[in-house]
Amino acid sequence: MERPGHPGRRAGDERGGAALGRAARLYVLTGIPGSGKSTYARQQLGGCVRVSLDDLRKMMSGLDYHAEYEPMVIAAGKAVLTSLLAQANQMGFDVVLDATNVTRRWRAEAIALARRFGVEPRSVFVDVPYEVAARRNAERGRVVPEEVLRRFHRQLEPPSLDEGFVEVIRVG
Repeated sequence: MERPGHPGRRAGDERGGAALGRAARLYVLTGIPGSGKSTYARQQLGGCVRVSLDDLRKMMSGLDYHAEYEPMVIAAGKAVLTSLLAQANQMGFDVVLDATNVTRRWRAEAIALARRFGVEPRSVFVDVPYEVAARRNAERGRVVPEEVLRRFHRQLEPPSLDEGFVEVIRVG
């Protein structure tokens, strides 16, 4: 039985390692910067192992964003995700991919990796109006430039089941 409020972890299982009693899950978060993806991941998916490209960026460069580091951040994120998905069923944990994931093309890689390792891909679409995300973005310590926020908003393709997700959860 999963711990209430902590998908991916069984009752009494604080470190993972025990079988989930079901296929492991990959939660692919989708939303523009400031939409609330990381907040949702921490509050609703806190029992999952979280792969955050923002955290990897900060770890690798000490900066919130630096174009030179971006290829390395993406490569590291894919490597970590691959390693976790390869072990998720055996070790008994779910995984959250915490990134914007705004295009079908970007999400397709994560879905294919999940399927390769027998992990169920599920989408969490954090769907908020642009104005809400822009306000939240402006109020936080790590501000994404407005032109970048607008670009992500223009590129946003809402996730759907026909991409290969088992479920699309819409929150906002």
